[in-house]
Amino acid sequence: MASALRAKLAERWDFLSSFRSPLFVFLLRVGWVRLSYYEYRVQEGERRYRVLARPTANSGGDLSILRDILVHRAYGDILKHLPASPLKVVDLGANIGAFVIWLAKHCSIAEGFCFEPDPESNPLCRFNLDRNGCSHVELSRLAVGGTTRSTEIWVDLARPARSTLFPRRNQGDSVATKIQVMSFDEWSVRMDGDFDLLKCDIEGAEWELLEQAGRTLKRFRRIIAEIHRIPSRTDSLDAFPARMEEMGFRTVRWDACDNGIYIGIRDAPSA
Repeated sequence: MASALRAKLAERWDFLSSFRSPLFVFLLRVGWVRLSYYEYRVQEGERRYRVLARPTANSGGDLSILRDILVHRAYGDILKHLPASPLKVVDLGANIGAFVIWLAKHCSIAEGFCFEPDPESNPLCRFNLDRNGCSHVELSRLAVGGTTRSTEIWVDLARPARSTLFPRRNQGDSVATKIQVMSFDEWSVRMDGDFDLLKCDIEGAEWELLEQAGRTLKRFRRIIAEIHRIPSRTDSLDAFPARMEEMGFRTVRWDACDNGIYIGIRDAPSA
């Protein structure tokens, strides 16, 4: 028991050691110090990030996003599939901007388009993009889905990254906020050419894109997405990579679990 506890503490400290002032970050994490916002400074090898985030106690909040993306490199598998040339990137569910600022430290982004409808996360995303050399990346307050409409987003106050268009059975601290959703196809017709990369973490709305925005998905050479279960779907999560393969994508990673990562590659651009 004692050895397991020591191993767990060592693992947590190893993660926190990537942050400047790790003890203070720990105090924020456990709720002994309370702040509405805190600028986390993270070092990944020679790369450094400065990210303004919400230090929600106990549940992890934005800290878990920074841990997964900046420290544990949850999306790192995509790097070996990217070209050396500057990228044209779309980030759906940008949250506080962690993915794009991480990607920009590894690759050159020629054009970037972020979408984040959460009313508090969106300005944090803009601040963090500008703070980390991504001022040229466009940011929209719209959500993206299969159809254009007005709807509600359920914002989880304890875990803002879990905001979703689909009410969960146990809403916990979630509150509903009116937002606008834009059809992915409607947005994409305004854009010229194909895209290098789509990152998608939209808490279940990826199924809408799969079923109603296939024309636009085919304009991407690479897609990395987190796949989520939603109450309205009873089929297997494996339906997602299977459908992507029908559209011409080759699956190079599939975790086959809720919140699992899918990576698909199109070997030829759309016609």
